Amino acid sequence: MADLKNPFDLVKATDLSDGQIAEYFVDFPGGASLIDRIKPTSPMPMFIFGGKGSGKTHLMRYLSYPLQLRRQAEPSAPIAIANQGYLGIYFRCGGLNAQRFFGKGQPQEVWEDIFAYYMELWFGQLVLSTIIDLCQNSPTVQSVRLISDVNRLLDVLPPQVPATLQEFADHLEFLQREADVAINNCALTGRLDVQIKVTRGRLVFGLPKTLVGHLTEIRSILFLYLVDEFENLTEIQQKYINTLVRERQDPCSFKVGVRLYGLRTKQTVNAGEENREDSEYEALRLDAELRERPDAAQFNFARDLVHRRLLQAGYITKSAAEEFDVSRWFDLGESSSVNVDSTLPHDRYRDGEAPYIANLRRKLEQGVKTGSAPGLKTTSDIQQVIAAIRLPGQLLVERTSTFLLYRAWARGKNLLPAAEAISDSAKNYISGSKETPHGEVLRYFRADIVAQLLRETKQKQRYLGFGTFVKMSAGLPRGLLTVLKHIFMWSLFYGEQPFQQDRISVRAQMDGVAQAAEWFFTEARAPGPIGALVRDAMTRLGQLLREVRFSDKPSECSLSSFSANLTTASQKAIEVLKEAENWSMLIRIAGGQHDRNEGRVDEKYQVHPMLAPRWDLPIARRGALALSGEEVTAIFAPLEMAEFEATLRRRVSAMTAPYFGQSPSANTLLLPGLANG
Repeated sequence: MADLKNPFDLVKATDLSDGQIAEYFVDFPGGASLIDRIKPTSPMPMFIFGGKGSGKTHLMRYLSYPLQLRRQAEPSAPIAIANQGYLGIYFRCGGLNAQRFFGKGQPQEVWEDIFAYYMELWFGQLVLSTIIDLCQNSPTVQSVRLISDVNRLLDVLPPQVPATLQEFADHLEFLQREADVAINNCALTGRLDVQIKVTRGRLVFGLPKTLVGHLTEIRSILFLYLVDEFENLTEIQQKYINTLVRERQDPCSFKVGVRLYGLRTKQTVNAGEENREDSEYEALRLDAELRERPDAAQFNFARDLVHRRLLQAGYITKSAAEEFDVSRWFDLGESSSVNVDSTLPHDRYRDGEAPYIANLRRKLEQGVKTGSAPGLKTTSDIQQVIAAIRLPGQLLVERTSTFLLYRAWARGKNLLPAAEAISDSAKNYISGSKETPHGEVLRYFRADIVAQLLRETKQKQRYLGFGTFVKMSAGLPRGLLTVLKHIFMWSLFYGEQPFQQDRISVRAQMDGVAQAAEWFFTEARAPGPIGALVRDAMTRLGQLLREVRFSDKPSECSLSSFSANLTTASQKAIEVLKEAENWSMLIRIAGGQHDRNEGRVDEKYQVHPMLAPRWDLPIARRGALALSGEEVTAIFAPLEMAEFEATLRRRVSAMTAPYFGQSPSANTLLLPGLANG
């Protein structure tokens, strides 16, 4: 069992071979295809924005020349490429080590020129190596006229003039290595002895134009530069690529892959002109694109993604792939809230009284002492309320009754008749009538009440089943693969044989989900000081949403979102919030949310579902907690921790008996999360 191969071990596209990129690639069917959205044959440049793990690199590599050849049965490489209408030339900015082009006692203007020159040499080599491979059997590729025209692209010819395309490519490599030596030794010598021997754009645009003018095999194709990991370039270096995008020349175009936080500037080197979306370039926001597809389409996409992994790892065969249902391999136990009565441990209750009943009794006693329990004056009154609420053997309904009592209490209703009305509602609900207060509450708050029951009986929250893991990923395929990777590992640890003999157990799923959430919290954040601020802010936000969710009378159902009035928030708080969005810890909800009182439209955000297990939050998004600008500041950039603590007490007190809106001190308010461990 220990020898079973984990099909989800490799989750980063940069770790995959060309063969794995091809085998693991999944797309949406028909007109919904991601390839169609990217439009590789369009001359219009495009920026492909994607969060970490959105599949951006996988998709861009899939468009590259080596993968193009794999997709075509046509034995002639030029015909195969001509059939697709473009030639994908993939380039990772991460390989440049961009920080080399900075400082060392040299003016920034010098580094700008050196960087542009270096990029020309690099792009030129990529184009030539691709064309040499593509047209190796073409007699025209070595024609004297073609080589002569290519040589003219250089401002300074070498003593030994290149006589073939390969010799020209070798010369560009020599010039690049020559530049490398000067750049790497600049800090030691104090000099940057690089002679620029080609004008900007000559190789990037001139080389493809020259080649298509001579090679009939590629005359109608588009040279598509696939520039990935754009975020690794500095602002000055991005200006160079932006300028290429703006001044694009046929037969060339660009697809630029960049993280959500990675576009540092839209400016070009042309007197500060900016590229504008839908004018100089189009934009595709990949994770949002995946996230906003219909639920069924997302599920099928994820299912196919997993099937490809299992197929390549040998867990299923091609003949069985169509009938294979990955969902059936995950044990759901009795996780349904319908079956919650049979899964919660009745025998844990001290003196046979459920924890939520014990908490209710304690709070009623406190309310009688302080005069804040309407209609109750004596212990007998408390007992009468408890007796009306009790419904042995019906945990979900009984817990819903306590929820309704807290709601009546918060509204200032007399608790004795309120308890009797709730008792009648419970009995009618059990009898089959759903048009009752219980039916209404359970339509919206069922998942939250089940979550409260689990917490009150000291059980872990349940994030189970393939469908749940798909929703957790929220547009990040790597998130789904990481969840499954950890679940698979835990399944082996518990002695199971996943996808062979055994369904994956509930505990393996729960442990895997928890580990994946911690991975996401650690990995999906900015480096350095701003990353630490984001981490702390998300911890405070998660604590607030958790305490509201597990309060006596939560204001919203399925609370994983908040709306924010940013007009009065501090600039630092807005900066940290936006950084959390850029690193996918928060998902911005398009359209925002209308304020119920003032009519303005506030920004709206959801905690990324990958983080939900960390704070016992729901995966689904329904209700949203409305935050003022001051509260946003207290969460995302408090001057001192006391600001957040006061905000937390104030918000939770409005939902906690017996206070419900009063302002208890830190010593008297027992937060629900603390009360229940």
